[in-house]
Amino acid sequence: MHIVNLHWIIADDVPTCNTMIGKLLNKFGIPFTHIASPMPDVYRKSSVVPRGVANRRAALGWIRKNIHSGVLYFGDDDNTFDLELFDEIRFTNKVSMFPVGLIGDYSVSSPVLKEVKQLNICFILFLNK
Repeated sequence: MHIVNLHWIIADDVPTCNTMIGKLLNKFGIPFTHIASPMPDVYRKSSVVPRGVANRRAALGWIRKNIHSGVLYFGDDDNTFDLELFDEIRFTNKVSMFPVGLIGDYSVSSPVLKEVKQLNICFILFLNK
C-alpha cells in the first residue's frame, strides 16, 4: 500500500448505502466509512444544482466527529490520480493546493496566488499537525 493509515470515506448521493459498494470496499481491505448523503430535494429542483456539496458536508461532519489530525484529500469518482500526488501530500504542513487537468472547458484549473498572507477559500487539502 502506498499510504499507511488510510481511511476512505465514500459519501454517496443516495438515500441508503448500496450493499454492493460495501462488499467491494470490504474486498479492498482498506478501512472505510460509507455514508448515504443525498442532495436535499430543494436543490434538485434548482436551475443551478450544487453537485457534491451534500456529500462533502456529510464527509466533513464524519471527520469532525471521528478524526483529530491527519491529511484530508477530496477526490471525485470521475478523477484519475497520479501516485506522485500522494507523495507531495506527505510534506504538507497546513494547506496544499494542486492543479486539476481537463476540467470543463479548461485544460487546467489551478489557484493563482500572489503574496497571500491569509487564504479564506477551502481548496483541496488540510492538515492539522
